[in-house]
Amino acid sequence: MKLLIADDEDYTREGLIESIPWQEYGIDEIMQAVNGTEALKIADWFRPDIVLTDIRMPQMDGIEFATRLTQENPDSRIIFMSGYMEIGYLKSAIRLAAVDYIEKPIDLDAVQKAVRKAAEDIRSRRRSREAAQSGRQLQQQKLFRLLVSKDPDRMTVEKLAAETGFPLHARYVCLILLPEKDGAAADCVSGPEKLPGLSDGIFCGLLAFSPEKDRLELLAAFTEKEQYRLSSVYRKILDAFPDGRLAAGMEVRDYKAIYNSYRTASAAINCAFYQDDKRFFQIDEGILQHSVIDPGIYGEFLHVLSERPEELSGWFENLF
Repeated sequence: MKLLIADDEDYTREGLIESIPWQEYGIDEIMQAVNGTEALKIADWFRPDIVLTDIRMPQMDGIEFATRLTQENPDSRIIFMSGYMEIGYLKSAIRLAAVDYIEKPIDLDAVQKAVRKAAEDIRSRRRSREAAQSGRQLQQQKLFRLLVSKDPDRMTVEKLAAETGFPLHARYVCLILLPEKDGAAADCVSGPEKLPGLSDGIFCGLLAFSPEKDRLELLAAFTEKEQYRLSSVYRKILDAFPDGRLAAGMEVRDYKAIYNSYRTASAAINCAFYQDDKRFFQIDEGILQHSVIDPGIYGEFLHVLSERPEELSGWFENLF
């Protein structure tokens, strides 16, 4: 965890750093600031988990600093230090949900107790988020498998889509990635945001890892206005996996047609096994169109089949 100490008194900051066994509380990175303005600048890139801040500091006091910090980094746990137990400061500290309020001169035992409380709160929040994220991932993968099936159950799809936040009124395309590196596909399965091109939040996606095929399967949802960005997304994914192969299915406008996108993506990725010079594969949508055989050709075929079957191979060769 990361700790930021903000106090205009040098001996207070240095004394805290030297006197408390921070690693016992899981803190392995510490930064210092001499006032609220400097502390806010440091917090912007340091992203502290715990903040020990004096209330009365030059340029920007601790209350203003903490107020602005919680707007940018609401997960930071704040411990106020002050020699002035004023009612106004106490009310502000409570409103900001400070972990504790320590009087000066500082009692090290009180600081350690407050830090322990903050660290335990942070760990508890992280465990809750990890559990929620794990459950969300399972729901997303269940929804993915349902959508790429031929006849998905509408009620189940709508329920899972609502739970995972996946849009059912958009455009869709299925992608299949062969990373060509053991474990690379599994590393990304925690979320589409790990794939370059999808990390900016423009596209909403579902990811699934297929261990038997060692490939990553992605369903991306996008709007008509975002359609022009698809080719850029494909390039970014391939740039992130220099030895990987990527296949894109046909773009569809209804979630009930996602099966067709997945089917064409699966057919396209098969080309990777015998086209070593290519990295991106896509099948012409025309292949899905039903064709009607010319009745005359079919009649001729039947005639050759019944009258001169030994000439059938040559007849096919001439026809093609």
